[in-house]
Amino acid sequence: MTPSYLSIKLTIDLLEKKAQVKHYENLRLAVIGCKVFRVGEHIDDSIFDWKYYELNLKRSLLELAKKASGSFIEVADGLYYIFTTKGEIDEEMEAVLFNSIDIFREDHQLDIGFAIGYGQTVYHAEQNARYGLNQLSLDGSPTLLIVGSKGNVLQKTHKDSANTLNTEELRKTLRKRFRDSDVNFRDVLRIALYAHKYDKQQFMVDDIAQWLEGTKRNARRILAELEHANVVEVCGKVQVSTRGRPSNVYRFIDQDLFYVTGEESDG
Repeated sequence: MTPSYLSIKLTIDLLEKKAQVKHYENLRLAVIGCKVFRVGEHIDDSIFDWKYYELNLKRSLLELAKKASGSFIEVADGLYYIFTTKGEIDEEMEAVLFNSIDIFREDHQLDIGFAIGYGQTVYHAEQNARYGLNQLSLDGSPTLLIVGSKGNVLQKTHKDSANTLNTEELRKTLRKRFRDSDVNFRDVLRIALYAHKYDKQQFMVDDIAQWLEGTKRNARRILAELEHANVVEVCGKVQVSTRGRPSNVYRFIDQDLFYVTGEESDG
């Protein structure tokens, strides 16, 4: 059967209207709220420790704001907002938020939470983000609250995002695997978190030094220990400067273990 001209025209009109609705929906204002809920006990010993970790958090949030084509604002101590639009927040952005929670918990002993608020105005989007932050709980695995209104709240976890690393399962696996080993499983977990965050399945000494905020000498020591324990292996060499020897390029030997996502872990 051949559709009539009128049927084709009505179908095209319907598709155009759906595209317009989607376009205007993506232009809705969005506010990503971030709140520090708890800091490690060692940070309380010095105000300078808190300021140091706060600077790291601000730097990460600035990277998030850039990725979301938004603007970053510090509201108060431990409370921050990123203003953007709904179209900039996709599954990849949600995965970055989850990974940020894990990294600051493991690397900096900071418990942070995120809530996304949507609205037709900046005021409503900010109010919804604030409402979501107030509803967040630290019990159990990290969650992300998405608030369209007080009666429209969506809660997401690691398992809801195929792009996030299953941190809880990875932590259990690493603790069990290196229980009787000299390898510090937290170093492995931290490297895995950063490798997943920056989508780098191969890394060098410079990467490890930057991720762990240490010296290149300490990064070489950690990589040497992990190589000896058959956690990482040299997969190539790169000449990073005109002078000196080429630098080793490393990767995890067990790729499946260190790049398992929430979706794959269900099996």
